[in-house]
Amino acid sequence: MSSLPTESSAQEEPLTDGERRRRADAVRFANASVALEGFVVSDEAAARAEDFIAGRIGLAEFVRLRPA
Repeated sequence: MSSLPTESSAQEEPLTDGERRRRADAVRFANASVALEGFVVSDEAAARAEDFIAGRIGLAEFVRLRPA
């Protein structure tokens, strides 16, 4: 099983189509899990997810907690 790239590698190298698909699949799975628990993904989190899928931010930035 491949791991997601680190923050630095996501910023330095363009994503392959396969990596973009893996990221999109992971985000869809996480969103489904959140919904099954009765929560809603915020617009800010959804926007960060799109940035992660596109490779504009790395995993560390994507999962970093934001102050409420």
